[in-house]
Amino acid sequence: MTKEKYQKEIELIKAQNNTEFELYPLATEIIQPVTEDLSKRYVFNRKRTEKGNIYYGLSSFPDIAILDKTFEDIDRGKIKEEDWNGLIGSLEIKALDNKLFSIDEIQKCLSKEKLTKAEGQFIGEILWYKKVLYTNGKEWNLSLICRSWHRSLRIRCWQNFWISIRT
Repeated sequence: MTKEKYQKEIELIKAQNNTEFELYPLATEIIQPVTEDLSKRYVFNRKRTEKGNIYYGLSSFPDIAILDKTFEDIDRGKIKEEDWNGLIGSLEIKALDNKLFSIDEIQKCLSKEKLTKAEGQFIGEILWYKKVLYTNGKEWNLSLICRSWHRSLRIRCWQNFWISIRT
């Protein structure tokens, strides 16, 4: 997808049906070139059952789970340690006009006694999936947790699409 086509789709979504759900297929298409060897599953509307409960994580279901193609949905109680490696990350999507959490806001959340629902959802996804791509269609954030350290990259749509990265 070209930058121009992407921007036109964003304009059409805003004018015709400005909902979070409208961004799901577009966001999945954008990440396809770097995730073509992975499986993307729309799990946002799942119900909490024993099977599929692995997607729920600590606080909620993400919009899209990014999985190894060998991953199999089995009862949570039957999952072995090596099965967790199949959860590669998640894609969390917000509506176009929603402000995304900054790394500073996320770090402040960690010292709070009580979190808002949105804060708890996002922190829970980061802790569960370790890699969360977070977007409102205009901005893209990638939050990574690797072993004992945390690093967040902020990716914004500029002239060369989503190439400009700040740490």
